[in-house]
Amino acid sequence: MRLNLELTKQISAGKIKFDNNSEELRAQLLQENGGYLIAATLQKLILYLSQTVSSYIRISSIVRKPGGHHGERRAVDIGNEEIANEILPKIANDLQASIYNIDEIIYDAGGSLQVSRNKWNYDNGVRHNFSETVLSQHKNHIHFSVKS
Repeated sequence: MRLNLELTKQISAGKIKFDNNSEELRAQLLQENGGYLIAATLQKLILYLSQTVSSYIRISSIVRKPGGHHGERRAVDIGNEEIANEILPKIANDLQASIYNIDEIIYDAGGSLQVSRNKWNYDNGVRHNFSETVLSQHKNHIHFSVKS
């Protein structure tokens, strides 16, 4: 209950926004959507992300069709990828991955000569280099999932 209160405060303060002001995404985040409740560990991660960034996070996806981490209600996509350079250094490290029970972080960091495209990525809670195909699917959002 306290977690929902803290998330609601972040929404009211404009620190958590939703694609197209989606009431469905808001209901998913606050576990007000019936039988498809997201994991409490995912709620904790989203709260941390919203408290960490100076502007806001924009949620573009939580629960999707069965299959994968979204179908298991333990993943979120953050659609305002322009915050990546601010937020990923604070969360994409072994300590935070352990504290927040992170399974995956997937984001295409750009691939310039100075930055590896896999700079921030995790799979199964450890640093991981994703394939070209996976990276290409994560150029316009940051994907986070928590362990089951």
